Amino acid sequence: MSFDLIMRSRLEKDHLVKSLERWFSERPHYEVENGQAFYENEDTAVHFIFEFGGEPYFEGSDEHDVVFLLNYNRPSPFVLQAADELDPLIDAFGFTVMDPQLEEADLRPWSREAFVSSYLDHAEKSFRTVFSKAYADEGIAVTYAPSALLTKVWQWNNGKARLRDWLSDQGRDVFVPTAAIISHRGETTSAIVWTDDVPTAMPAFDYVLHFRYEMAPRKFFGLGPRRRSYELLPRTEILALLQKHYSTRSEFPGVLFPNEDDSAALRDAIGFDRLSDNSQIFYGDKLNLISDPDAPRTIAFDEVIDREFIE
Repeated sequence: MSFDLIMRSRLEKDHLVKSLERWFSERPHYEVENGQAFYENEDTAVHFIFEFGGEPYFEGSDEHDVVFLLNYNRPSPFVLQAADELDPLIDAFGFTVMDPQLEEADLRPWSREAFVSSYLDHAEKSFRTVFSKAYADEGIAVTYAPSALLTKVWQWNNGKARLRDWLSDQGRDVFVPTAAIISHRGETTSAIVWTDDVPTAMPAFDYVLHFRYEMAPRKFFGLGPRRRSYELLPRTEILALLQKHYSTRSEFPGVLFPNEDDSAALRDAIGFDRLSDNSQIFYGDKLNLISDPDAPRTIAFDEVIDREFIE
């Protein structure tokens, strides 16, 4: 079940199709095939579809419609990313648009605000009336999170490419982590993973999962395999450690960056023991496969629903 947006152009059909194929192919995150453009952003996990090579949207119409489709049961930032893609597309082709979800659907100039508002309104209604009952009937557990948290996670992940480019321009070899939604003891919150002493940009999310990989102690008096683990830390618990070895940059407010030429001191500070007495340790290589029922679980971003949809 999807939200559809119809776009129309004065261009002749064959010319429009070829122009769209070229336009989508030249942009990142798209795969173009058989009159469809599939958008999938690996950093944000957002995905949606454009169709432009098939039959008219309305049966019996002579118009050639370009149709955008976005599923309803998605977190609200999906529509923000979609709007970021629709803005340049509609500007490039001069499309007028139609929202067939509206009672009075007619061709209108593009409005980002109207598009976002209509999607969120219909997504909430469809979840309340259709999806929530279907999930309940099928026994599917749904993860809810506040819209503000979902937007914060999306904004960070959406900016990862820009930050990677900036670090590269600075000659810095610093890992840019993915922010994740996690579920832990009934709470839905946010976290990043920090592995060993790898130089890592530290955004301000609720938790840090410190993964001991090469720095994990070995079993059997140091002769056996490493006992790898995740240490779940509220960010506040390691802020003092980070502030000794990390610093801020005005270009990216709120993000801590490892100090240059400080790797040895940071490794010594991390050591081979837990980073906080108030943390929790979970043993295993892959977080979601750890058998401990108290272990946090990462939730796929496209499987989280805005809590405001049910409140």
